[in-house]
Formats: sequence, structure tokens, C-alpha cells
Amino acid sequence: MGSKRFGDVDLLSLRCKCDPKYLEARHLRQTGVVEAMRAVSSGVPLGASHAIGHQLGPSNVGHGKTSGIFLPAVRKLNACKNAKDWQRRTVDIPLEKDTAKSLLADKGAS
Repeated sequence: MGSKRFGDVDLLSLRCKCDPKYLEARHLRQTGVVEAMRAVSSGVPLGASHAIGHQLGPSNVGHGKTSGIFLPAVRKLNACKNAKDWQRRTVDIPLEKDTAKSLLADKGAS
């Protein structure tokens, strides 16, 4: 998305809906889809709140809304299943990198 700020992209996305011939906005929306799908194609597992959201989509319930609504309940379920250990590891791995250690030390957050 180049040098555009997040807010600018949001505005272009809204304009795309209002003005389908505005090609830059359409391009940015499609670029966003590609970026979002990189996680899926690289093996990042999707959570239960995401899966539930897809099941409710055909009932005209927005995917983003359902993911957010179900997230607290799914987190409680994950806690019961020791998912927290796996989730903690996803934070620990990047923090083990020398670059991250250096940056945190520079900011006094090590």
C-alpha cells in the first residue's frame, strides 16, 4: 500500500463502495485481500471466532463483527484447553531475535 497511511486507505475503501469506477480505491481493496490471504496460505491457523464468523456470514452477519463478538468466549475456551501456552510462544519467538532485544533495550523495555 505504499506510503499511504491506514486512515487514507480506509477512506479510499469507502469511496470505492460509493464510486466503483475509482480504480485506486478498488486496487487498494484488492491489495488488502491479497495481504490478508498471505496469513492463510503461509500456514497461520485461523481461530474459532474466525470460523464461527464464516458460518454466520450467509445470514448477513458481518464477518468482522462476529469475530469480535465471539472472541472473548473463544479466549475462555482456549484457556481451558491450555492454548495459552501456544499463544505465549507466538510472542516469545519474535522477542528472542537479536533485533527485537536491541530495540527493546534501546527503549528501556527489555
